[in-house]
Amino acid sequence: MEQIKLEVKNFYGTYRYIPMDKLSAAIATIAGRKTLLMDDIKLLNNVGLTVILVDSKSKRETILASGYFNNKIAIESEREL
Repeated sequence: MEQIKLEVKNFYGTYRYIPMDKLSAAIATIAGRKTLLMDDIKLLNNVGLTVILVDSKSKRETILASGYFNNKIAIESEREL
């Protein structure tokens, strides 16, 4: 199962999803940005990628199983870092 890892940061009320691995960095580069948008994350998740969102501030990692947004299934797992 392919997965990407993104760090979630809040800049003045706007969430930014910053690539943390080579695959997510390459995807952001293809999109022409340094960060990914929630629309990008939804599309990538719906085509089969598992998305791991890391919140370094709260030390929490959330794993969205592939198809999460499409099927409205529950979050696969959430854990402390």
